[in-house]
Amino acid sequence: MKTMASKEETDARDELYYHYNFFQTFRNVMKQISSTTKFIEVVDIIPESVAKAIGVRGSALMLLDRKTRVLESVSSYGLSDRYLQKGPVLADKSISEGMDGIPVCVDTVSDDPRIQYPDEAVKEGISSILSVPIPFKGKVIGLLRIYASIPTEFSYDDIEFVQGLAELAGIVIEYNRLLRGAKHSLDVLKEHRKNA
Repeated sequence: MKTMASKEETDARDELYYHYNFFQTFRNVMKQISSTTKFIEVVDIIPESVAKAIGVRGSALMLLDRKTRVLESVSSYGLSDRYLQKGPVLADKSISEGMDGIPVCVDTVSDDPRIQYPDEAVKEGISSILSVPIPFKGKVIGLLRIYASIPTEFSYDDIEFVQGLAELAGIVIEYNRLLRGAKHSLDVLKEHRKNA
């Protein structure tokens, strides 16, 4: 005779599945990163994976231009071109705590003063945002943002998961910059030897 699972057992099973989903997503991202040499493919993997794993409308990976202090969207998932082209996202005006290394949850974009473009967010159908810094060696090089279409209080586990992917993004982005720099240095050295 089958017995009905208790609420505690059901909740425990749901939580286990929730964490398993995050683990599988992280593992799949790592697999894809290790199997491609194309930087743009690597950068595109993260926003799509994180949005699907958490079950939100979209996500964007933005890198900081240190000279202009503008956050440039280098990859996104689930967001319209109109929203992505709304104007320059200023690091010091758009949920600026992220640039200090602090994850920020904005429960209601329409009335939060930290949102630089609240009207555009509402038109896009965005209700809540989770903004997580992308760190590398003690510096914030950008932000990974998650956009929910319904009012959402992101859980501690959501934040930890997104932070893990943001840290991975930081490593991948800086590794790519290092490779490009090394290739440029090698090309300069070869040219110098050719002319010597």
